[in-house]
Amino acid sequence: MAFPDTRDVFDELVHGKVFAGRTVELFYRLPADFTTRAGKPDGAVALVYTTGGSEGLDRVDRATLEVYAPGTDADDVAEAIRDAVAGDPILWGDEGQPHDLEAGYVDGIRCDVTPHEVPFPSDSVRQVNALYLVTSRQQ
Repeated sequence: MAFPDTRDVFDELVHGKVFAGRTVELFYRLPADFTTRAGKPDGAVALVYTTGGSEGLDRVDRATLEVYAPGTDADDVAEAIRDAVAGDPILWGDEGQPHDLEAGYVDGIRCDVTPHEVPFPSDSVRQVNALYLVTSRQQ
């Protein structure tokens, strides 16, 4: 038995979907042309990686999602993704929003560090990061 791969969870929830009017390409490693892809009129690029977590009966992984898009669109895309994957914190509480996915069942995704701009050396795109806590059980 294994836990769902947190990166695969975000891939299923984000890749190829439209957020704030932009179609997001999600990667586990950024391609060399990611700023060109992110700068397309209707495009955005996201990078997801995990940074460890904790394990007991449940497993809680920390996942960082970096969003790249022009101007304030990066903020809008990151916020729209947060709404879709973590949902309303009042509704879902500390457990976060559950998801039943091909990657596996996720008990909850909760936004731990809200979307925020990170200094990024580019004239064409901005970078906005958010940190999520993804809770799952062995499948």
